[in-house]
Amino acid sequence: MEDRTVFDQFHEALDVEPRPGSYERMRLSLTTNPVVLHRQPGFRMRFSRVGFRVAAAVVAAVIVVVALAAYLSLHHSSVGVVPAQHGPDLRPYQAVIARDYAKTYASEGTGHCNSFADTGCATGIGRVNVNLQAWLQDLKGLSVPSRFTQVDAMLRAHLAEAIEAGNIAIVAQKAGNVALFDSALNAHLEVRAFIVAIAPAVADTQVVDAAKYSSSVQDQMSALVACTPCGKYLATPPITCAKAQLASCVDDVVAVDAQVYNFELAIVQLAAPATLTAQDANLQKDLGAADAALVAMKRAGLAGDTAGFATSAAAAQHAMAAVAADVATIPKA
Repeated sequence: MEDRTVFDQFHEALDVEPRPGSYERMRLSLTTNPVVLHRQPGFRMRFSRVGFRVAAAVVAAVIVVVALAAYLSLHHSSVGVVPAQHGPDLRPYQAVIARDYAKTYASEGTGHCNSFADTGCATGIGRVNVNLQAWLQDLKGLSVPSRFTQVDAMLRAHLAEAIEAGNIAIVAQKAGNVALFDSALNAHLEVRAFIVAIAPAVADTQVVDAAKYSSSVQDQMSALVACTPCGKYLATPPITCAKAQLASCVDDVVAVDAQVYNFELAIVQLAAPATLTAQDANLQKDLGAADAALVAMKRAGLAGDTAGFATSAAAAQHAMAAVAADVATIPKA
């Protein structure tokens, strides 16, 4: 496929009219300098049920350029495009993430699901689920660079969990269960914040010095400590939730999980130097364990499984205690 064709198809999918000469400027830029996205580490984007398209529009054009950059660099190596990072080639994985982000955004349509009374919810959720399932399929068999092992596992888990939560929301709406619908929809829509954040984190990944890495880690730990619903996960008393309140308890879990995956995304974007490789590996492992436990809590809560919710909560507390211990091993900048 020719570069110009790819360029035109992305703009057509995003329903954006390219400015005169934009292709030529983009082509010149891509063939003379590495493409780097600049995003403030730890920046947290929260989305309302209709806010994804507004927030995603801010980054969509940049992600499209990343996808094109990866395409050009993989298919036209003779033009001298050099990856910004050294070591194993990250570009094939980066290209898939950028492409599938752009496809998911472009396929959102003009509406989704705004409230329990919204008669378009089943259609809107179904459309999103098709996109998420396609992304999962693209990840199957994909070679994942070691730098992205944990965040890739998070991505797969969040895509699958969002599909399940969306289906639960559809069933709850048909059954007239407002509480379950609201919590399931919240869990379903949270994947939007995750995928909007993962795309630039993967695209912009770079190995930084110890001081910058440490500063990023400390910032994220401070955000975790300051997060109101996160407090009980960093404490020892067991986390409980009455069966009648399980659905509403999921809302807190969604908020805590957002802090955990933001932590992971921050240290993917600003990767650890060789001197902190071991500490980083432990931290990412425990962040991954915390995320997996929190995802299991969401599933148990939406399913009305009190025992499963409690067991997964204990695992989340254990993993987050390990995260705090890991951070303590990283010298402060």
